[in-house]
Amino acid sequence: MSFALAQGLWRFARRTVQQDASSTVVPAFGFNNAFPYPTDWIRTQIVSTSPNLDPPLLQYRDEGGYIYADATPIYHAYISNDPQYGMNIGAWPDNFARYMSFQLAFLASNRYQQ
Repeated sequence: MSFALAQGLWRFARRTVQQDASSTVVPAFGFNNAFPYPTDWIRTQIVSTSPNLDPPLLQYRDEGGYIYADATPIYHAYISNDPQYGMNIGAWPDNFARYMSFQLAFLASNRYQQ
């Protein structure tokens, strides 16, 4: 399921949160603040210093389970696998449900080998 959610910027799975910088992780160089990925994070969509996400923050690094930036707090829109977002089967649009059915058929076929 997480694989399918990571393949697109699905609106039904988008979640936006305000994050404060970590008090335990201090970057060794570069940006001043580290923000851990939320536990339901699949893929980052946009980072901003504004609650309405406009303008997007252009000066940040997204790596190793953290977003690094000089500003705090940040507003982070991401694809979520939370039961109220990406894992909410009732909220899936038809195109995503069809995509999932194709993925499951492919994985179940004899041609798929890991």
